[in-house]
Amino acid sequence: MSDDQFEHDRALRIEEDAKRVQVVGSSDYWTLAQAAAWVVFREVAVVERFAPPNADHWGAFLGYATGWGWSKRVGRFEELVIKLCDGRLTAFGQRTADGAREAIPASTWIDLVPDVDAGPYICLPSGAEVRPWFGILIRSADVERLWRRTSEVEGRSKFSKEWFRERFRQLRAANPDRSKNELMEDLNGQFQDETKRKPPARSTLQGILDGLK
Repeated sequence: MSDDQFEHDRALRIEEDAKRVQVVGSSDYWTLAQAAAWVVFREVAVVERFAPPNADHWGAFLGYATGWGWSKRVGRFEELVIKLCDGRLTAFGQRTADGAREAIPASTWIDLVPDVDAGPYICLPSGAEVRPWFGILIRSADVERLWRRTSEVEGRSKFSKEWFRERFRQLRAANPDRSKNELMEDLNGQFQDETKRKPPARSTLQGILDGLK
C-alpha cells in the first residue's frame, strides 16, 4: 500500500469515527483521563475509576495512588500527548459544549497545555486559559493497541520462538515414543498452563518448530 493510499484510508476512518463517536457507548471510547490511566497504569480497574459521571480527580489520584495500592506506573501521560501530536492517535472533541464531536487535528495538540482534569488549554499572553475543545474522547481500542497490557508484553518476551523450540526438545527427549503431533499438543498445553492464554494455532507452531533438529 502506498503512503498516499494509507493516508487516504486513515482519513476515511477518522471521518467514520467522528460519525460513530456521537452515538457509541462509553466502552468504545475513553475520556482523556481514562486514556491517561491506561497509558500510565495499564490496569482496567484504574481506568474504571475515571469513568463518567463520577470520575476520580486525576491529579489527586496520582498523589494518593501508592496508598491505594496503585504504585506501579508503567508509562507516562506525556507518551499519550506525543502520539496525539504526531497523529498516530486521534482524539475527538466538541468546539462548544453542545456541539457535535469532530476529529481534533494533530497539529492542534502542539499548542495545547495538557490538563487531564479540566481539559487541554491554550495559555494566552495575559495568562488566561482558553479551552478550545470539550468532551474529548479517544477510541479505547486505539489506545490499547499502542500501549499493550504489561502481561501481554511480558508473555511475548518470555515465551519467544526459542522458548517453544527448547521446550519441544525437552518433551521429545522425555517422550521418545510420542509422535510430533502429540508432542505439539503437549507443548501447547504447557504454554496454556503457564500463560493462561490461548496457545498458538497448529500451523503457527509448526512454523516455529520447522527445521528443528
